[in-house]
Amino acid sequence: MNIINEHEQSNGNNIIIESSAENNDINHYAFNPNGLRSYYNINNNNKKFIYIVFNLLVWASYITGLFYLDEISIEKVSPKFDKFFYGIVSYYPDCRDIRFELWRFFTMSFVHANITHISCNTVILFPLMYIIESSYNYKIVLLIYGIVSIYSGISYSYVSPYNKVIGCSHIVFAYTGSLLADYAINSKYMDKIMKKMLLFIIFIIIFIEIISFFFLKSDNIAYFYHWIGFFYGFIISLIFMWDKRTNKYNYKYLLISTNILSMLSVFFIYTYITNWTPQNINFPGNNISNSCCYQMFNDNQIKNNCRL
Repeated sequence: MNIINEHEQSNGNNIIIESSAENNDINHYAFNPNGLRSYYNINNNNKKFIYIVFNLLVWASYITGLFYLDEISIEKVSPKFDKFFYGIVSYYPDCRDIRFELWRFFTMSFVHANITHISCNTVILFPLMYIIESSYNYKIVLLIYGIVSIYSGISYSYVSPYNKVIGCSHIVFAYTGSLLADYAINSKYMDKIMKKMLLFIIFIIIFIEIISFFFLKSDNIAYFYHWIGFFYGFIISLIFMWDKRTNKYNYKYLLISTNILSMLSVFFIYTYITNWTPQNINFPGNNISNSCCYQMFNDNQIKNNCRL
C-alpha cells in the first residue's frame, strides 16, 4: 500500500510509495492429499475463477498504464491516472472534496508504484485468494474485497485525510485475516500439522510486515492501511464464514464481530461524512498540519515547507 504525493505526481519523477479421521466424534481434516482436497474442495465441481480474474485485471491495468506514460518505465506508477488513486482531498491547489468519488475505494487496488510493488502484492495475493475461494466460494472472496475496500478507505481517511494511496496490499492483508478467521472457526476439524501449516502462512506474512515496519520502515508505505485491511478481513470473515462440519455460522463469532463492525461503522461513516474540512486527529506518527491543503483550509496561507 503506497502513498502518493501530489507534487511528485505532477512532475512525473518520483512517487512516494506509500481427510478425515474419527476422533471423539469429531471429523478432522488431516494433513494428507485427500484431507487437503476435501477441506479446500479441490475435487468438487465448483469452478474457481475469481482469484485468476482479479490478479489478471491487476496486471492488465498495470501493463496497459505503462503505454500511457510519457516514457515506458517499470519504475513508475501505472496507470498514472490520479482519479484511480484513493483519497478524499484532491491535490493542491485544487484541494477539492472528493469523498463521494466512491470508485476510488476499488480502483486504487489496480494501481501500483512499480514492478516490484505489483509483483510482491500479487505473488502473495494469488494463493491467498485461491485458498479462500477453494475453501468457501467466489461470493466470499468478492464480499471480503468489497467490504474491506470500503471500510479500510474510510478508516484511513480519518487518520490521513490528505494522503493519496495506491495498491492492493490491504487486500493481501485482508485475506490473511480471513485465513485466521477460518482457523478460529474450523481449527477443531484440522489435525496438528494442518493447523501448523495454516498458522505458519499467517505468521510469515505478519513477520515480514513487522520486519518492514521496525527495520526497513519507509514514509512512503501506508502501514496503517495494511493493518486495518488485516483487521477488517478478520472481522468480516468471522461474520460470513461458516462451520465446515455443520455448514452453519458460528453465532458466537457472528454476534461479537457484528457488534464490533456496527460500532466502527457508526463512528467512521459519521466522521467520513461530517469531518470536512479534515482536521488533525494527532494520530501517532502522523501530522497533517504540514499539508498545503490543510494550511489553506485552516490558516488561509501556505507556508514554504508545506507538503503538496
